[in-house]
Amino acid sequence: MPPVFLSALLNKPVLRPPRGLLPPAFGETYEWWVAGAAGLLLGLIMWHRSRRPFSPPAPILPPADLARQSLAALQNQPETVAQVAEVCRIIRGYAQATIHVATGELTTEELMAEVRACQGINEHAARALGEFLRECDAAKFAPAPFPLPAAIVSRAGQLIDHFESGCSPATEPAPAAAPRSSG
Repeated sequence: MPPVFLSALLNKPVLRPPRGLLPPAFGETYEWWVAGAAGLLLGLIMWHRSRRPFSPPAPILPPADLARQSLAALQNQPETVAQVAEVCRIIRGYAQATIHVATGELTTEELMAEVRACQGINEHAARALGEFLRECDAAKFAPAPFPLPAAIVSRAGQLIDHFESGCSPATEPAPAAAPRSSG
């Protein structure tokens, strides 16, 4: 009789020959080496980060300074429709940042309504801004060759200066009249 029948008669399970013990896992064998390597790697990362020079964040410039820097980059370029469009974009961005309007793309009329609604803006400066933007829009969207505005970059810089001071280029203070002599 084979052994299986015998174990069935005796109600004993069939035992297979025993195997040797399982070898220890990698972590059990090299746990101190793994911990030391992880600590060394962490230490190297921290040392490397501490050696990098600290660079403070770039200073936030006022809108007028940002616009002037952008216009300075366009100063010596030939006057084209693309330059007019870029100057218009810079002036729109300056106006929106100055009056704290959301940065969405506003039409000239929407932007001018926001400028007029702003309390601290001089009416003459707002009018000069509107005329400048309308002139740029006419040059950008004209169907036929349209004469480009002359000296657009320098005019935009003057507009920023006058907008900052609160008066427009067309309404600079007139010299005081000499007193009349009665005689």
